[in-house]
Amino acid sequence: MKKLFAVFLAAVLACSCLAGCGFQRATNSSGIGSIGTTQEETKEKFVDLDTGEKAFNFTAEEFKNTFNDLTSKSEQKIEDWAQAENDSDIFYTYEYEDESSISALADPKTKLIKFLIASTNLLGGGDSASFGENLANIFLTVDSNLDSESRINILEELKFTDVDSWHAGMDTNTTKHGIFYGLSIDETYKFTFTIMPVPDFSSSTSASSYPSSEAPSSEAPSSQEPPQPTEQVLLDQNGIKITFTGIEEERSRVNIKLKIENNTETPITVQQRDMSINDIMISGVFSPTVAAGKTANDEITIYSSDLEENSITQIENVELKFLVFNDDTLDTILESQVIAFNIQ
Repeated sequence: MKKLFAVFLAAVLACSCLAGCGFQRATNSSGIGSIGTTQEETKEKFVDLDTGEKAFNFTAEEFKNTFNDLTSKSEQKIEDWAQAENDSDIFYTYEYEDESSISALADPKTKLIKFLIASTNLLGGGDSASFGENLANIFLTVDSNLDSESRINILEELKFTDVDSWHAGMDTNTTKHGIFYGLSIDETYKFTFTIMPVPDFSSSTSASSYPSSEAPSSEAPSSQEPPQPTEQVLLDQNGIKITFTGIEEERSRVNIKLKIENNTETPITVQQRDMSINDIMISGVFSPTVAAGKTANDEITIYSSDLEENSITQIENVELKFLVFNDDTLDTILESQVIAFNIQ
């Protein structure tokens, strides 16, 4: 196991250092954040250092083209995306021969990517060196303004460099230049790396100084503790059971916690659709993958800025639909009716 981790880590660090020293085109003409712009224009248009609101401003096709320009090996280039679409999202995915994958969720109207996911199974035959190189190129594709030191700092904050700490159930994250970077390893040792814009902050604190989830907080605890509702089964259909387990408030977001039980023989991905909070339509981040016969604890993340814009000070009731599809084939397994539940 440690040998696999070491190969993977070496590949990421090698690409990070090489990119910072030799890939001049990644700084000026190759990264998505710099297509046809100067560096200063790039930061203004694509990376908002205070809020991250402009951090993602590219389509799946633009991401693919820029990623491929950075990738030297033909077998690691993204060819044609597999694509699934509904009224709320477009889901793109590209799977390599070793079953590693790169996926993206995009807005169907603007075609702009909402978040990216790269995954591989470190025990299931995944090529750790190739995946490490892909990961380094994703760094540059999303934010070409990252220098070598910044890329390595992100790896350190995610505990990439602390090989002995890697374990099933690991979940770390950090932010840089208004972009969220998350790392998780599930019980099957599926490695998942998530990149998305961080939410707007109501204070003057910049996103680049926002602490990772495991960093100590200097803020005093809130005097208003969130309610502790009882568990509620929201969906129990076709061998898939989803249970609401509680709500969790963090510095910049609120998490609706869910337990997903996959009692089928296929891996599934679960997403939410048409969600409303207190009868107001709200966007949320939620797209977990659950292996066949396994259970996952995940959450729908709602940015505090979205709640504030809609004058929502406390979540009282939620309505949504669940879309469940086969993670291998992208075929829809089920799309639920509207599900309503109360938080209090």
